[in-house]
Amino acid sequence: MIVNRPQNRGFDTNGFTPARVVSMSKAPQDQPRQPKAAPNSSGGQYDKRLNPAPSSILHGDSPAAAAEQLEARRALLRERGYAPAGSAISETTPHTTHHIAVWWDAHFKRAEVAPGKEFALMPDDYTPGQKTGRALSGKRRTHRMKYQGAGVTVRMPSATALKRFSKENGDHTFDVPIELEHDGGTVTGFVRVTKSGRGSWDVQALNIPAPAGPKAAEAVCAVLEARKPSTALAEVDSLLEHRRRRWASHGVELKEPHAPSQMISSMGYNQASRQLTMKLGSRVYSYEAPKEVFDAIQNSSSPGLKYNQLVRKKRQRHEVSQCKKCKRWTPETIKHRCPPAAGPNTERGVGAIGYAQRVQTMALNFSKKPEPPAAVHV
Repeated sequence: MIVNRPQNRGFDTNGFTPARVVSMSKAPQDQPRQPKAAPNSSGGQYDKRLNPAPSSILHGDSPAAAAEQLEARRALLRERGYAPAGSAISETTPHTTHHIAVWWDAHFKRAEVAPGKEFALMPDDYTPGQKTGRALSGKRRTHRMKYQGAGVTVRMPSATALKRFSKENGDHTFDVPIELEHDGGTVTGFVRVTKSGRGSWDVQALNIPAPAGPKAAEAVCAVLEARKPSTALAEVDSLLEHRRRRWASHGVELKEPHAPSQMISSMGYNQASRQLTMKLGSRVYSYEAPKEVFDAIQNSSSPGLKYNQLVRKKRQRHEVSQCKKCKRWTPETIKHRCPPAAGPNTERGVGAIGYAQRVQTMALNFSKKPEPPAAVHV
């Protein structure tokens, strides 16, 4: 089967980069989590550290590179006992349920492997009936669904299965295998999902390069948050615009300008909505303005003077309201939605731990090269 090689094009428009792509290049214990910040940040991701894993294990963008990737994973497992989640050009297609064994095997080989793995892995045998089948446990395999629209086709465990698995494991963070076809080719890999609130999910792509990674994360998020997952992507014109609107709804947190000001006590900026929000005395207003205007006022030695020069009576003003729950401010022209409140939740249920251990054992066995045959003396 011939699959187009993914092109290294950015998923960025007008300077707005909504990508949430996590580069898991070190063992989890060496990666302190960062607190979530403004919605246009990459909250919940990991700090960059020294001695990263070789880039060759992160993505295989051709059949030959995919083979080299697996060999690099073998070496890393032997050396460190750890390998981050990887992605590769897909050996199958999301348009059919055929070759299911190949599909799962490709993901087992590229799943994150670590002693005491932090995050649960969506099992390949997660079905209500638990009847006999061909999963690792000898039971039926997890039901996979095809979700199509917005220029992509995704094959992944069904939204129903993912939501049920999340609920049964206390809504803790877990990794989900996916296959994504887009205009740059077809890629197989993982996304990391966390239920962050009622009807709200935080999704991060793991070492899936742009543009596939951001598309995969937003597609999975759209499916999980939709009332009707089967048509979720068909109802989305643009994944980029879908994410922009979602981040715009998060509003802003107000902070003091760098220099003291009698006029401006606090301010914030939402890059997705291009809204500059300021507290002037006892009143809070929002203005439509580019990021450069916010930066100029924030970094000015006289914020009030810069405000008079660039904003006052020059830009459209909107009334704003503050969310009682997350304390963020949003223009009344935008329906507010609280952003994810916390980073990945690493606690897991006993069942999730047991499954992760089985996959790790499989991966470690896979990492071992066969022993050469013993010499025969005659």
